[in-house]
Amino acid sequence: MEQIAAGNYHCVAVTSCGKMYNWGRGLYGVLGNGSNKEHLLPSFNEEFGFQNQQADEFEKGSFGFKKI
Repeated sequence: MEQIAAGNYHCVAVTSCGKMYNWGRGLYGVLGNGSNKEHLLPSFNEEFGFQNQQADEFEKGSFGFKKI
């Protein structure tokens, strides 16, 4: 894992390849996968992968996951 972030009821991890995985309580869309469902195991966030592919280097930095 390259980066990990957590809230009270959810976690997010970004791999060195730029793939995002989320798990936890999905209320109010906090997992960023378009669902309010709970995910107890890490699940690949396809929406972030699509946005990451479309973004140029400047925009990638605005996600907060820019590789240093």
